[in-house]
Amino acid sequence: RLQTIVMKIISVYPYFFNKGGAQDMAISIAKGIVTSEKPIILLLDKKINESYLNSGIEFKKLNLKIIKEYHKNGYAFLSHHRKTTTFLQIISKLFFLNRLNVVHVAHNTFTSLKYFTLFPKNNIAVSNTVKDNMKQYFGLKDQNIEVIYNGIVDKYQSGAYIPKKSKNTIDILFLGRINPVKRQVDFVKATKGNLADNIKIYFAGLGVDYDLLGKTIGNDCHYEMLGLVDPYTELYKYDYVCLYSEKEGLPLSLIEAQMFYKPLLTNDIPQCLEINSNNFCGFVDHSWTEIIERINSLPFPDSDQYKTLSKNSRLIYEDKFKYESMIKKYSEFFSRIFQ
Repeated sequence: RLQTIVMKIISVYPYFFNKGGAQDMAISIAKGIVTSEKPIILLLDKKINESYLNSGIEFKKLNLKIIKEYHKNGYAFLSHHRKTTTFLQIISKLFFLNRLNVVHVAHNTFTSLKYFTLFPKNNIAVSNTVKDNMKQYFGLKDQNIEVIYNGIVDKYQSGAYIPKKSKNTIDILFLGRINPVKRQVDFVKATKGNLADNIKIYFAGLGVDYDLLGKTIGNDCHYEMLGLVDPYTELYKYDYVCLYSEKEGLPLSLIEAQMFYKPLLTNDIPQCLEINSNNFCGFVDHSWTEIIERINSLPFPDSDQYKTLSKNSRLIYEDKFKYESMIKKYSEFFSRIFQ
C-alpha cells in the first residue's frame, strides 16, 4: 500500500460483468486509497466477470440503505460512472444528505444525456481531453475539474524480452476490446492487400466485433487474432503497439505499451496525442493512406531510430503514468477538498 488517505473512501461503479479499462482503474484506485484491509466497491449489478472475482475487492450492492450507512460513518463516494454519480446526487437531494461527499471520475468523453447527468462540485478527469469535454459539453467550470492521469503498476521485468522468430518481420500488436469504436474491422478493410510482406498485425482482445473481424480477415496471413490475453505476458513479443480509435478517454493499452518500451502507432485524436508524440515515442498519422505508408516503412528493432523511440516511450510512462504518482495525486486531491 503506497499511501493511506486519512479520509475514508468508498468506490462506486455500476457494472463489472464485462472487463474494461474503467473497471480496471476503479479497482486499481480503490486498492491504492483503501483505508481498510479489503477495498469495497459499490455496484448496481452484482454479476461479476470471472477476472475480477479474485481481485481482492469486496463488491456490495449500491442502494439507499448502504449509502446512508457509509455517509453516516464519514465516507466520501468516489464514483467512476456518470450513472452512479447522478444516482448519488439525486439521493443526496431527495433525502437531504447535504454533506454527502461525492467525487466523480470521468473516464471518457460523451455527447449524450447532457440534461440527465448531474455532476458534483468535485470532479476528476483522466485526461485533458476529457476535462475539455466536461467543460464544453456539460458546462462544468474549470475550477471544479482536476486532471489526474491514470497510472499503472510497473510490470516490466528487465531481461524478460522474448527473441523474435525472424529479424526480418515487424510484429504489431493491436490491443483493446474489439468493437466499432476501436475500429479493428475498419483497420483491416483499409489495410488488407496493402501491407508489405514483412508486416504482421496481431489483434488481442474480445468484443462485439470479434466474429466480424475474423470474417473480414479471412485467410490473410498478415493478420492473426489472439483472443483475450494477458498484456503483461504478451507485450514483450511485439515491436510496436497500435491504436486507431474513433474516440478514447485515456487508452490504457498505449500506457501499458510504453511501460514495456514499445513505440506507438496511433491516429491523431486528442486522447492519443496526450500519450503519443510523433517521431518521439512513436508515429501519429491522419488517414488510412498515411497509416498504410507508415506501417510499411517502420524502422526495424535493431535500428538506432527504433531504439530511441523505445527509450522515449518508456520515459513518458515514467514521467506521466506511474501508479505511485496517480495515487499520490488522489491523496492530495482528497486531502485538499475534504480536510
